[in-house]
Amino acid sequence: MNKIALVTDRQNQRGTADDRRLIKPFRQAGIRVEFTVWNDPKVKWQQYDDLIFRSCWDYPQDYAAFLTWLVEMEKLKIHGWNPLPLIKWNTHKSYLLELKAKGARTLPTIWLREGEPWPEMNQSSINKWVVKPLVGNSSHEVKLITANLKEEPTANERLLQPWLPEISHGEYSLIFFNRQFSHAVLRPVTQGDFMVDNRKAELTEIPDIIRQQAQEILKLVDYHLLYARVDGVMNKQKLILMELELTEPYLFLSLSPGAEDRLVSAYLDLCQQKA
Repeated sequence: MNKIALVTDRQNQRGTADDRRLIKPFRQAGIRVEFTVWNDPKVKWQQYDDLIFRSCWDYPQDYAAFLTWLVEMEKLKIHGWNPLPLIKWNTHKSYLLELKAKGARTLPTIWLREGEPWPEMNQSSINKWVVKPLVGNSSHEVKLITANLKEEPTANERLLQPWLPEISHGEYSLIFFNRQFSHAVLRPVTQGDFMVDNRKAELTEIPDIIRQQAQEILKLVDYHLLYARVDGVMNKQKLILMELELTEPYLFLSLSPGAEDRLVSAYLDLCQQKA
């Protein structure tokens, strides 16, 4: 019987309500699962066959330790879903620049390295910019600035992207299991804010052309994918990629009947391919 660690953080050591939906279908498939905190020194990782990354949302606060832990898991030859090299790649937002170079439709992005001065944004026609940390999740340290704001040289690496008016209509998240489309949600923007709100997400229908564009983005990733969440906004039947979430995305399982069963089925299919 396989044994899986569903990787979480200390705040979610019993898993989120959404992720707890996975326990029953895994057990029905004869697979033992346990929620396991990634930086808990008492965990005996050798007991697990696979890791499935779920709510390990605190890794940006100790990114160096997280990367060290990934290396330790590789040395123990514990397989990760998603694969461990992919996790390392996806947790640093420079991946967006790589995807853009491969042809993905993304926002214009400026990578501000540590100590670099801010560009002359007031010479652009864009008057609002979003600043994100290179390593981060959710809205942590994300802010909206105006083009005439004078910023000090950045103390940490940042991404600088133009604010899109389309975001006011919400952000679409398309969820895939083993590269097969499962469901999509629309995450609205909180009134008076520029950040989307997961708590108010609703299941939504997605045009085939948008789903196909999301699948084309996934083709740019050369790894098996147990899960993927493609976040973007729509502009004239074109999907603009905001984030490709391959590490610990919230999957909105509770909003789509049978989603947890589809994920477990995808895991079983991938295990057969790996064997």
